[in-house]
Amino acid sequence: MVSNEKKARVIDSIKKLTALGVSEKEIIGNLTDVGINVNEAKGLISEAKGKFKPNEVEQKIDEKN
Repeated sequence: MVSNEKKARVIDSIKKLTALGVSEKEIIGNLTDVGINVNEAKGLISEAKGKFKPNEVEQKIDEKN
């Protein structure tokens, strides 16, 4: 991924898109369009929804790569 500041911006954007009713599939598509892989995109969405703590997401991504 990128710096923590950029990651925070991405997560904030995901929260806003989710609040607007954008589907996870669309969000994943947008994130992959800008170079984020699917597994990382799913982790960021989970983090944005508060399902995981940030370090758990990074650990899960590392385990899959």
